[in-house]
Amino acid sequence: MSNGNEETLLPPFKKKHRSKVKISPPLLPLIDVMFTLLMFFLVAARAITTEGMLPSNLPEVGKSNMTAVAVRISLVSDAAGRPAVYQVEGESRREFQTAEQLHVYLEEIKKRLGPDTPIKISPQSLVRWEDVVNAFNQAQRVQFKKVGFERFNG
Repeated sequence: MSNGNEETLLPPFKKKHRSKVKISPPLLPLIDVMFTLLMFFLVAARAITTEGMLPSNLPEVGKSNMTAVAVRISLVSDAAGRPAVYQVEGESRREFQTAEQLHVYLEEIKKRLGPDTPIKISPQSLVRWEDVVNAFNQAQRVQFKKVGFERFNG
């Protein structure tokens, strides 16, 4: 037996040897997410419409080659930002509130006078560009061959 002064010897603690395991995130789901994002942005980028050009041959300022009786489309607005009124002068004077009404009337003019009838678009300074482009588009939609612009002569 041992007396109280002696220390009892305990077996040394055994250190558990941990194997060094490299911890890394799972790469396969990460790659899947990256390809999904790539596909999303590629498809979204192709869906954005680019600004197109309107096919037309516009004369230089002051050099109009329109010799026949032209149909003048005057665009008038009483305040900036408000929709324009389309005033058509040709055989008679007519007024339209929408571009679709203008289209119907231009179809009638084309039937009577032909596609070579000159169309002059004359916007007032307060008129929105949207309304000017709508008037031009209606003349192109009816397939008039000579469409031009001139300054507004109130």
